[in-house]
Formats: sequence, C-alpha cells, structure tokens
Amino acid sequence: MSAAVRALAPSETPGELPETVPALFQRTAQRRGDAPALHFKSGEHWTPISWSDYSRAVSRMANALLAEGLNPQDRVALWSSNRPEWQIADIGIAHAGLVTVAIYQSDAPDQVKYLLNHSDSKVLIVENRKLLDQVIALRRDIPDLQRVILVDGDAPEGEGWVVTWEQALRRGDEFGRSRPGLFASRWQAVRPEDTASFIYPLFVCPGTNVKREVSSMPGVYQQSVDKIVEECREVVSLGIPGVILFGLPTSKDSRGAISCAPDGVVQKAIEAIRRA
Repeated sequence: MSAAVRALAPSETPGELPETVPALFQRTAQRRGDAPALHFKSGEHWTPISWSDYSRAVSRMANALLAEGLNPQDRVALWSSNRPEWQIADIGIAHAGLVTVAIYQSDAPDQVKYLLNHSDSKVLIVENRKLLDQVIALRRDIPDLQRVILVDGDAPEGEGWVVTWEQALRRGDEFGRSRPGLFASRWQAVRPEDTASFIYPLFVCPGTNVKREVSSMPGVYQQSVDKIVEECREVVSLGIPGVILFGLPTSKDSRGAISCAPDGVVQKAIEAIRRA
C-alpha cells in the first residue's frame, strides 16, 4: 500500500459545496487528518491507513483516470474483492465525476463482457492476473474498453492497454502536476443528482440451487433464493450498498406481480437476506 499513498496532499477546500460524496470525503479527510480511515490485513496484523493518506491516494487515482481523457459520467468498472484499493478507486472515480460499475468476483466471463459493454465502461480496474487473463481473452468483444489497471502483479508483455496500479498512480502524479486545477474543478462540479454507481439487478425465481440465464439479457441470470443469498454476501464483501430484486413474470400478462406478492419469491428472498 505504500505506493498508493505517496503524494503531496491536495490543497483544495470543500467550502460551501453541496453534500456530494467527494465534498463529504474532503471535509472528513481535512477534519480527521491522521486518524485511521481504513484497515487492511498484513500477515497477522491489521494496518491502518489514515484519512490524509487515503485522500492522497484518492487524488492520485482520480488524476490517473482524468489522464485517460474521460468525460464526466463516463463509466469505470471495478472487478476486485473488498480491499483498500477498491475503496480508493471507488472514491477516486467519484472525485473524477465518473460512474462506478461494480463487477462481482464470481461473475463468469460472459457476464463480465455483458456488463462492460452494456455500461460502456472505458476503464477497468481488475484485481489480479487470473481475472486479467479472462479480460484479455475477451479483448475483441469489448472494443470500447481503452484501459485496464491491474492492482496486483505485473502487466503482461505485449498488452500496452494494461498498466499496473503503481504505474497508474505515477501517471496520476504526472497529470496532476501538468493540470493542477482539474482535479479540484472536477470533484467540485459533482452534483447530488449525478449518477454515482451502477447496481445491476438480481432476478429471483422459485426453486432451489437454480441459476439460469435470462434469455433476453445475455450474461444476466435468474436465481433461486438460496443462490441470491450467496450473491448478496458477495455484494456486501465488495462494499456495494444495496441490490435491486426483481421477479420475472410467470406469464406475458403478470409482469412479475405474482413474484412480488406478500408471499411471493421476492419477499421470501428479502427475508432470507435479512436473516443472513
């Protein structure tokens, strides 16, 4: 994590800006300073990351994304487990005025391809080489993806569109020095009504141990309650604040209303998630 937190502290002040994620983050970082913001496990010990270091890392990542020429509300996908880099990337995306597209670690390559294309993601932040290899295999099918940032490991030779986490942060440092006012102007331009993240829905169906593709939405699955509970545990581990549950219609005219009835499968799923 040391490379993620080395940079000059940002000098911007939140002022009287509306209460957006970046503005609240900046106020908290200024107020809390050296107090712990995040912890990560290193061996048998938990290591803290201060609010000041967290803020520096966020500014570096935001500048790295701005260096890619991304416009406000462009999408950046995150395919990783819950770790400090996930949080830094997510808040950095928000500061750049961009939109986070969270991808579950358990998603199959076809699901990932669908999510990247459907969301028009321009950058993907991926955790490790195992996941990266799946992305490289999909390269021809995700033509709008212009950059991949690899959190752990070295970028493979011959894949110029892939940079490591540390390379991205260094690019962010260089870009920040060349465009010193852009970071502040982008996060200060974020408004409460702007889209912050895409949360893809979970479709619930009757049965047990059921997971089958929704024919009209490639890469999207309908799942039984037990599978939905497993999926929601994964969602929580990624730090995603919520999911949207849908019941697929059992006939052309029902529009899923039966599934959403008080004794329907959606309500059963909600109760099961609460118990979990």
